Amino acid sequence: MSKREFLDDLRLTRNLFVHGAVTAAVRRLDPAALAQALTRAAIWLTPSAVTEFRADDFRELGPDDQPALAEAVQEFDRVAKEIPPDGAATGRQFVEASAALEKILEILGHYLPSHEEPARVRAALAGLDYPNWVLNRDYEFGSDEDGAPTVRVTLYADEGAIPPDQLGRHALEMVPKLRAALTAARISRWPFVRMRARRAYKAG
Repeated sequence: MSKREFLDDLRLTRNLFVHGAVTAAVRRLDPAALAQALTRAAIWLTPSAVTEFRADDFRELGPDDQPALAEAVQEFDRVAKEIPPDGAATGRQFVEASAALEKILEILGHYLPSHEEPARVRAALAGLDYPNWVLNRDYEFGSDEDGAPTVRVTLYADEGAIPPDQLGRHALEMVPKLRAALTAARISRWPFVRMRARRAYKAG
């Protein structure tokens, strides 16, 4: 669950950062903006924002963005750990952490959907007529190696209803149906389908 937990933490960090940050003014060394930003930075500039990050969770980003993401997370974590628990960030630390966070958000923008997207995706998936071997479903937002936005849909299959060696074929057959449902819901993300056995669903 570390990937989902990391993205949940990142979404909260992004919201706090975007709501309170005035990085452009800080970089112009506006004293009033700097004082305001440093006060607010304590809310989002913390190592806990990236504790659950695992680079291997983002292999789909490819050989360029995956290491760039890991480097940005490492830089954010480094700066955050410099700040004493009872202290405040300096102007330098604020600027360095802001730059690292902005890089993280740039790479993972497609993993952080708009406010409306989750509800529309849930409704689209709920409206599909699934084969009887589909026991449950889950999804996550993401990006492919080319940076295009995706929805990765996991279907939990009853392994007693279909042979395990046919899971891949059935997954491919579901892609057009999912694409049509997402298009009808005005979701432009491309669907990828993963098949998991019932025991994986129970374990999760």
